[in-house]
Amino acid sequence: MTKSNHLWPLVAATLAIVAGISACDTTTQPQPPGDGEILEGLIEQFVELQGQADGRDPVFSIASFETDIEQQSKLLEQVRQISPEDLSVKQNTDRRFLIGLLETDIRSARVQPRREKDPAMYVPSRQIGLLMDPESPEPARDRAERLSTLLETLPGRLEQARANLNHPPARFTEAAIFQVESTLKTMLDGEVDFLDLPVYEGISSGRDALIAYQQFLQEDLLPRSDGSWAIGKQEYEFILKHRWFLDADADDILARGQQAFEETEALAQELAERMMPGKHWTEVYETLKDDHPPGCRYQAGLPAANGCSQPLCSGTSNRHASRRATGGDAGHSTRHASVISIWYIPGCRAIRSRTGRPPVPDTT
Repeated sequence: MTKSNHLWPLVAATLAIVAGISACDTTTQPQPPGDGEILEGLIEQFVELQGQADGRDPVFSIASFETDIEQQSKLLEQVRQISPEDLSVKQNTDRRFLIGLLETDIRSARVQPRREKDPAMYVPSRQIGLLMDPESPEPARDRAERLSTLLETLPGRLEQARANLNHPPARFTEAAIFQVESTLKTMLDGEVDFLDLPVYEGISSGRDALIAYQQFLQEDLLPRSDGSWAIGKQEYEFILKHRWFLDADADDILARGQQAFEETEALAQELAERMMPGKHWTEVYETLKDDHPPGCRYQAGLPAANGCSQPLCSGTSNRHASRRATGGDAGHSTRHASVISIWYIPGCRAIRSRTGRPPVPDTT
């Protein structure tokens, strides 16, 4: 046998080992993410952007709003590039809904910039409420650093509000005034926990900034709050189609609402006749307020279910308690609600609820 023939077994064995290693390497190589995984990542990015736009980002300059729109536009393009063919039915539903949310958010931000119309968005009421809640299980010392950081941004964001706001609707300004009042009360009630901490000085400065902003809202902005929150028929129908996936137009929705109102009014009048014959249903309705139970009467089972430690009764009317819980005017909050709305009641953990109703069609 020649020398080369002696080498062939060794060469063959070496090649077999190399082939085996290659095969193993192939099976352990990380696979590129599928379209479903990519979509989940983009949904997380959207949630993060929503959080920043919900008031946690202290930058409210026009440039920052433009940056938000650019980020949303980039995200929208990435979602559109995902092929629905490789997605499950549920994933494709998420994809379509996310596209609709981004399309309408971007368009609404261009047509009616919230920074010019919503004076309440500059007041971090929810964050202050969470950090200064007397019923918080977290020690005040652990909350102090976050509260200090938040209060340091407050004068700047309120000054930016003065620069941005331009003829908002009167009801928006009134809601902001109420929200500032509620926030000041929250700070007054919660400051006792921070008396011996360095952040107490920041609380005092933050309160002064809010009082000055309240004065601006009442004396300067409210007299010139002659704007309208109505987005118009064309924009409303765009939202109906792209955000809510409805075939109906604004006229159809208005007709449905009017029919539902007429049917409800007829039922109300029928009940009023049984309760107080000869009285209009509105008169009967007004008498119900005379014997309206306080909020704590409805709280049976709520502490155990939602971790509430503080009663809803606090010497204020139910209407005020409701507005305090939502951080402002209920109708106003609904128009700016995200996919997930956070409802906060002092002494309770945040309550989440999905919003699924389009805004009331005002096409004036």
